Formats: sequence, structure tokens, C-alpha cells
Amino acid sequence: MTTSRTVIEAELVPLAGSLIQPTGFPDLGAAEFGNDQLLVESAQSMANWLEGTTWDSARNDQVAELSVLPYVRIVGQDGEFLSSSRLEAHRLASSYIMDGDINGAKGRDWLADRLGLVRGRPLDYCAVARACFTCSLPRSRGRGSRRSPAP
Repeated sequence: MTTSRTVIEAELVPLAGSLIQPTGFPDLGAAEFGNDQLLVESAQSMANWLEGTTWDSARNDQVAELSVLPYVRIVGQDGEFLSSSRLEAHRLASSYIMDGDINGAKGRDWLADRLGLVRGRPLDYCAVARACFTCSLPRSRGRGSRRSPAP
């Protein structure tokens, strides 16, 4: 298998201040490689930027083209939008979701049940696929709720 890469050489000028912040890793430092080369954006970072284009911040919902994909919408007791699994840094592992209440169940228990997670057992890929692509939970007004796909 052959892998290709696109290398862009550019003179970078900071818009604010005098430094350009490279992609970095807490335990490794800046992503340096080769002969004085520095990674400014990682593949993961670019994926996050791309993912940002799938969210409609004016409506606090995903763009219409993705409305059939399930996600967890996080609302306050008064029904006010707080966040979503699409916006949280750790997605479904966000403390909003893991420690929240979803239709009367603790978030982490609800998630384990939906994904078919059993301690000491291999991941049930079919259960994960069912949880991701079908949803039977109605939209609730609890702290977190699973979004139902359009009929």
C-alpha cells in the first residue's frame, strides 16, 4: 500500500502577537520532525475543524443534512440548550453525559447499556452499530437526551 502526503511550504506570519502555536502533545511537547520542521495542524486537529462545519450554532443543532444521525443533546432542567455530544471535547465521555441523567438513568449506565458494554467481555460491534444508527429513545427534557432520527 502506498501513502501519499501533501506538503505545503509557506511563510507564516502571526495575526496576533509574535508566536505561532504548533500542534503539541502534553507529554511530548511541540510536534517537531525532520530538519527543523514543525507540525502546525495535526490530522486530529483538522478533523475537529471539519467537524465544526457540521454544526449550526444559530439553531444549536447539527446541520439539516445530518439530522438523521443520532447524538446526545444536553439541556438544563428548564430545557435550555447547554451543549451536545457533538460539541463536547470528549464527545460521549464528557462529564455532562457520563455524570448526567438521561431519562432517569445515570449517563454512564445508559451509555454502557446502549452500546452493549459488559465488563470483561469483548466489544459487541453489532450493539454499537445499532446504537449509532437506530434510536428508540424519545427526545426528553432531562439534563441529557438522545436525539431520535427523523421518521
